[in-house]
Amino acid sequence: MKKMRLLIPAIACCLIFQSGIPLRAQEQENQKAVAAEDKIIAALLKVFAGAYVKTSDIGKLKEKQIRRLEQMNDEDFSAEYERVFSVIRECPQFRKNFGLYEGMSKEQFIVRVSAFDRKQICGIINSIPDEVLSGKFREYLSERGEADSGAGITQQVSNVWAKIKAKAEGPAGPLKTKKAR
Repeated sequence: MKKMRLLIPAIACCLIFQSGIPLRAQEQENQKAVAAEDKIIAALLKVFAGAYVKTSDIGKLKEKQIRRLEQMNDEDFSAEYERVFSVIRECPQFRKNFGLYEGMSKEQFIVRVSAFDRKQICGIINSIPDEVLSGKFREYLSERGEADSGAGITQQVSNVWAKIKAKAEGPAGPLKTKKAR
């Protein structure tokens, strides 16, 4: 009888322990899948952005963005900069490399942006950690209710990129690009 009392808790412990192993393995597989998806999302966004920068008239793109910044009042700029800084806050090395800091004035930011060349902009794009890019991408999809749209991840990235590009080009139409041949 005494052995029976010990046997039941021992069996229960074995069952609990055994059921935990597949759950942990499943959890690890899910984490690996998410990490792989993060890399895919970030790689696609970086490729799209890099190609856009390399084929666009960078001078006109900078002029347009600087003009937009100059037309903002200080309050609007501060709100926009805080939104942007919420992304780069998670990237201390990025902030250090490009001299960006919290509470930067509009004038300081314009000076910083006007100094960037095509190579530096591509460096900025590529220096954003994959986890940050994919996290903001998922956040963007969730905010718009598109997270479970049924589209594959590459299609979702393409759709989001099309929206980003349209916003960058604005109502004036596409920026002139280098020869498309």
